[in-house]
Amino acid sequence: MKKKLIAILIVLAAVFLGGRAWISSHGEQYLKEVLDAYNRGQRGEAVADLRHFENGFSSARAEINVSFPGAETEDFPLQNPLIIPARLRYGPVVEGLSPALMELEFDDTINRWLKPEVRKHFEEEVEGNVTLRYRGFLDWSKKMHEKITIGQILSKDPHSEGFLLIAPIRIRSDYDLRTLAGKATLLSEKIHASDPNQHSELNITRPELAMEVTEFPETGPIFGRLMIRAKEISLTRSDIRPPIEMRFSGSIGGALLHSAPQEAGVAFGTDLHTEDPATIHAWQGLRRVKTDLKVSGLGLKGLEELSALQQRQLKLQQELGRASGAGDDVAMQKAILALQSLNDDWIKIYNDLLIPGKTHLTLNETLVSKKTSTLKLDLTFTGQKLRGNAMSAMIALMAHLDRLVEGSFELTLEKELAHKLYPNAVFILDSMVSKNMATLKEGLYHLKGRIKEGKIIINGTKYAPQELIMMILM
Repeated sequence: MKKKLIAILIVLAAVFLGGRAWISSHGEQYLKEVLDAYNRGQRGEAVADLRHFENGFSSARAEINVSFPGAETEDFPLQNPLIIPARLRYGPVVEGLSPALMELEFDDTINRWLKPEVRKHFEEEVEGNVTLRYRGFLDWSKKMHEKITIGQILSKDPHSEGFLLIAPIRIRSDYDLRTLAGKATLLSEKIHASDPNQHSELNITRPELAMEVTEFPETGPIFGRLMIRAKEISLTRSDIRPPIEMRFSGSIGGALLHSAPQEAGVAFGTDLHTEDPATIHAWQGLRRVKTDLKVSGLGLKGLEELSALQQRQLKLQQELGRASGAGDDVAMQKAILALQSLNDDWIKIYNDLLIPGKTHLTLNETLVSKKTSTLKLDLTFTGQKLRGNAMSAMIALMAHLDRLVEGSFELTLEKELAHKLYPNAVFILDSMVSKNMATLKEGLYHLKGRIKEGKIIINGTKYAPQELIMMILM
């Protein structure tokens, strides 16, 4: 029995050492694959390459060179290039018994990454060194699992007792090296800011950013989801009348996803909620505000063109800024003319982005006070293609605004809340109630209708938009 156990242990040791030797011989290649994934994710904004690699049997040392093309401006805060010393530990297991090809790690400070002139100003305001700890694990399926910790940031105003405190930030990401698809979260326990000059305090408890990338093409929009939320946000300010005192929780999120082979959909949502009496008073009686907006059937080609246009605009704006700073009037004029020439591109983007009969918008908004108020929109784009230059296209668009969409709408609104938030709407809704276009029961207005062929249909009666406005105001 003892001999069998020894034999098993010898076999396991041989397998382990053989696996480590094989992994060690490929260590530089694995690191280059990780850096290649990083570069594809940065899309030219930053480029990482291997400056030095010193291999060993169970570990290695490396120097990673990170450069930032196009970031030669004075306001860019980081050293360019930035040299990062890193260590590698080889598998087949790392960090206890976790199976992995290798672990990549480095410990540094944000201070060292800054340009000397920026670092000097940074250290005058920020207490101590801001540490940065990185641990990345490359598993056997070529997926990267990262853990990043940024130390506490405490910035003090040298001219007052004001400060900004950000508790340690923990970042966790898991993604595929080949496709860059994956998930990431960024979490801190709190953010606390104080400004004695304005007698204000801001506290954010457990702020979190969660992100999922579903598709990461080489160019064009990146598909996925993003959510920012906080367990509690409190804000006070006593130097104004009435003073501000609020305490609430909230989230804001968005998504860009494929809805068909050549189509995409976007979503946007917010949710603010409170049970704090002072906040409810400041919010005119509201306890919750929730909005969900979705647009499906957007042309993927139009989204790609929009992304490319934004990149061109950003580049030209940077050129304009550099020319302005240098006082180069000729370069400034060229940049301005180039920016103006982009106006006609919006016509093609409009035509490729909005698809008649397919582009579909839904909006659901909920306001909760003593009663629940809701707004629901369900609309489909029915507009026509634009032609000509930017000016003629805009004139044509304005002339056919009433035929851009068809669909339905429904409003339920608490009258007491309307008096506080939308006083002008009360007059309009009361007029519509008097004309049997809307109802008012138990303190709630209710209005429902459709939009079709340029007409607004309420209770079976069709109205042209201008006609309906005149009837309400009479």
